[in-house]
Amino acid sequence: MTAIALSPAYTLSLEPYDGGIRLVVYHDGTECVCRKERPGRLRKFLEMYEAQAFRGRLQLFIQEEHIVVTVKGQAVGNTTSKALNGLLEEALL
Repeated sequence: MTAIALSPAYTLSLEPYDGGIRLVVYHDGTECVCRKERPGRLRKFLEMYEAQAFRGRLQLFIQEEHIVVTVKGQAVGNTTSKALNGLLEEALL
């Protein structure tokens, strides 16, 4: 499992899951929220066809050149589309 640091306390990982992927946000190493999704939906978001991905407790938003990750309505950190795309490719191997 590879992860991206979103902030000092939060990380995001993508894990293979039953033909799809599982996006998981960890707070200080403890899983706090996850979302199961198809890779195509995440790719569509990364290609910037959509400004927001997902509804619910885990959401991703494009804000200028960053992707903001929110958990339960609170921004917990950000990353780049390049980093998230690299993580997606690793999860699909």
